[in-house]
Amino acid sequence: MCSIQENGISVLPSGRFVTPAGKFIRITNDPFGMAISPDGNFEFESQNKLINKLCFTGSYHQNSEKRKYHKIGNSAAFSENDHIKTIGLTFDMYSIFRSNWSGNTGIEFYHDKVKSQKIKNEILTNSSNLQRGLYPDNSISSNFSAYHLQHLNYKKFSVEGGFRYQLFSIGIPDTTTNLYKLGNVNLSDAFFVSNLGALYKFDPVHSIYLAFSTGFRAPNIDDMGTLGLVDFRYEIPASNLKSEKSYNTEFGYKIYSKKINTSFAVFYTQLSDLITRVKLPDQQVGGYNVYTKENSQESVLYGLEASIELKLNAQLSLKGGLNYIYGQNISNNEPMRRIPPLNGRVIAQYQSKYWEFCAESIFAGAQHRLAQGDIDDNRISDGGTAGWNTLNLYIGYIAKQYALRFNLHNFLNGDYRTHGSGINGPGRNASISINLKI
Repeated sequence: MCSIQENGISVLPSGRFVTPAGKFIRITNDPFGMAISPDGNFEFESQNKLINKLCFTGSYHQNSEKRKYHKIGNSAAFSENDHIKTIGLTFDMYSIFRSNWSGNTGIEFYHDKVKSQKIKNEILTNSSNLQRGLYPDNSISSNFSAYHLQHLNYKKFSVEGGFRYQLFSIGIPDTTTNLYKLGNVNLSDAFFVSNLGALYKFDPVHSIYLAFSTGFRAPNIDDMGTLGLVDFRYEIPASNLKSEKSYNTEFGYKIYSKKINTSFAVFYTQLSDLITRVKLPDQQVGGYNVYTKENSQESVLYGLEASIELKLNAQLSLKGGLNYIYGQNISNNEPMRRIPPLNGRVIAQYQSKYWEFCAESIFAGAQHRLAQGDIDDNRISDGGTAGWNTLNLYIGYIAKQYALRFNLHNFLNGDYRTHGSGINGPGRNASISINLKI
């Protein structure tokens, strides 16, 4: 039992200090609950161990994208407009079974609706007509999942495991008269995925872990319904796609102390039924090669991730991270598409009571292992992508009621491009940000 101060700091039965930041909601005569977030996320806490915490989150998102293009020598110009609305609802229940054993149970639901249109403008006659957009208009996609996770600590071991049931459905009403008309498509499927991991602490500083997980990615509206120009190709719909599947194993080592925090991990991932773009032989539209999507690839990924943080003193610290991944397309005996090269960053940071100074170096090596799809992609230079390095500088003043920051990106004004991107990175640029606490 405790007394909740609606306008101040309260001490919960667990001993934690909480300052309410959202609505105060009394759910019983005893002061067991309150909402702690004003952004649509409500969390209730009680002394009931089976239902120790309940968290509800609701979300609504809108995203619009407009594109205009006019090919040289063509008498027509085109404009496209895509608008996506997404509704999300999540519920999570945290349970305490014993002092060293807890669990999470929850459900998630997301629903997308896509509006898409294309307008052809005849320049000579100043006329226009409405055409089928990049995606089928009024397409919908829904995802529902239920999950349960277990967390167990026993002496030097920590074990986590669980499963998720996922159900998805897609509805595509494509009624255009185009040669590549998809037709009305309704697709649904369901999967069980699981994960299991164990961590062993040699002492309070050193630990190792091993984790296994399965996963899947269902085909989406973009995979099944795209019709039109996309980057360097003309893409047509595909109606018979299956879900991608993955099997992942990861092993890691961690050090956590007052002076140094570091982690190193290696992983292996097996991918099956990958959805890939396939070039159709001897087919072109407006001079562009025609592609469609198929479940046509089995692949494997090997990689490593490493990070380190050194606390030199109370104000000065050094941080760094390194990532490497090797992907191989087993089906075609070639590299996987758009695999990033060795990359990472190094940060030197000084922070006092009010001032913050930071220098950051972000880098990537060259990537010359190219799939045939990379070679055909006009966004990737002949022979691959060159390595690069950028230097960023940050200065900040942090007060009680506000924070002022000055950011200088790409200080050396280097010319670079992220592997697979269609444009070069920005040159030297600066920005100022102000955060106010009201």
